[in-house]
Amino acid sequence: MAQLICRLPSDHLPPLEQARAAGISGWLVEVVVQPSGLLALNTPVSWLNAPDQTLPFCLEWQTPQPLTPGQETRAAKQLKPWLAHPHHLRWRGQTPLWIQSPEQLSHLQLASRRLLLLLGAQAALWGGGSLGQQLDGRYERPERDLRCRPVNGLQRNYDSFLYHAHHRLTPTAKTANGAAVVIPTVLPLNCEQEALYSNAGAASYREWLAQAQAWADLWHGQGDEALVLVDQWPGHHRWFCPASPATPQLETVQAAPRPSGHSTGWGAIDPTQPALLVHGYHLDLLDDLLGELLLGLNQQQQPVPSLYVSTPEAQRQAVEALLKGQGWPSGEIVGVANRGRDVAPFVGELLPRALAQGHPWIIKLHTKRSSHLANGRAWGNHLQQQLATAEALHTLGCCFAEQPQLGLVAPAGTLLPSSISLHHNASHLQQLLPRLGISGRWLLQQSFVAGSMFAARPEALAPLCQLQLPLDGFEPEQQQRDGTLAHALERLMAAVAIRRGWQVQERTGSCGGVPHFGHGWAAPLP
Repeated sequence: MAQLICRLPSDHLPPLEQARAAGISGWLVEVVVQPSGLLALNTPVSWLNAPDQTLPFCLEWQTPQPLTPGQETRAAKQLKPWLAHPHHLRWRGQTPLWIQSPEQLSHLQLASRRLLLLLGAQAALWGGGSLGQQLDGRYERPERDLRCRPVNGLQRNYDSFLYHAHHRLTPTAKTANGAAVVIPTVLPLNCEQEALYSNAGAASYREWLAQAQAWADLWHGQGDEALVLVDQWPGHHRWFCPASPATPQLETVQAAPRPSGHSTGWGAIDPTQPALLVHGYHLDLLDDLLGELLLGLNQQQQPVPSLYVSTPEAQRQAVEALLKGQGWPSGEIVGVANRGRDVAPFVGELLPRALAQGHPWIIKLHTKRSSHLANGRAWGNHLQQQLATAEALHTLGCCFAEQPQLGLVAPAGTLLPSSISLHHNASHLQQLLPRLGISGRWLLQQSFVAGSMFAARPEALAPLCQLQLPLDGFEPEQQQRDGTLAHALERLMAAVAIRRGWQVQERTGSCGGVPHFGHGWAAPLP
């Protein structure tokens, strides 16, 4: 998990064991450049040289006023011995100097070159705010750089920070040396500050912190190279809570194919037609979904797609009777264990069957109730209208026929940033990504299909089958809202297609049925 670098308070040095218990791995020490060009250290030197203070530290250069080249030169000469301090933080063999306000430098590019020459070959410059992208790295300044909407004209809404954390825009511009060093920042509040914010509290802060750590882990890779800046110690000390135990390791890829579920079928599958891959857990919704679709296809005199349905084994015969009664000319029903929601049967049973038959494209559906959402039924209806009507099938068929490179089509409003609720899924993702040949940094620049319903070419998703995940590797069903292996795989389906060179598109149309994702009670920013 990403290391936490915390601003060192100027009034006291927290005990070493207390800092470690709060997850702190290092301190950020503020130094101020005075008008004379001399440095003022906001921390007593004795603290940094204390024999019992073994946590590394790094320096943050604060520039309250614009600097001249002469002031920068004088300050850099004073900083250089500190960068050589044995306890100074090293990052990938470099010694970073944090510059809070790069806009105050005399000339960003010229000043950075001058500073690096003065500080030595191992020095690196990390800048606060967006200008950090023009240096060796950047770190966030939440109160300055993130929009925080006022509430009642007075209090600021702490949820605005959480909304940013879930809908993080991954930097597209690389830093000067191409390393793309990005340090997320979290802002805990002391008691006095808390009165200035609405919706602030320990739960919100911990969610923000978990999001930042998960994002940093994927962006930089797990280990010491992933950092998160904690803006102040007092608030962190009172709100921090140790992380929960890590997700159990997934089983390695099996040499033998995973056993198939029990299946029954009727009629002749037509491999030239698209395939409907449906997980039918709720029989009433399955009845409505496929009954309305077949009726519409018959009314429009359209070809009927091939039908593959997974359902809990105890419901297999009932599903077969239901679909035969609706008049489906052919179908295959696979009985599965109630694990992994719709994702495990799709990856382990339905998608391999569609690949083996050679269907030109598929539609992945499931009976979505989403009872934990206030608009759960509207959400399911939106996905159905986008994918499972006669009109939708005709439109999707034209899209795949006219665009040979099109690999996946998502319903309108469902392509969302990979950072949403990342903290719940990071552990599973970190285990799955190497097996798919995907880097965490690359994944963070992609989107995923919320709701796990879409149209796709089977071959675009073939790597998911090659994972050969055992069914007992999926968590038992306990009404989990997020954080399971199935949720992690949901985030990888569009990415897998893109990684294989396929294009991913989102359908146009109304997004009124799409719920707000991310932080549960943070409204989108204007």
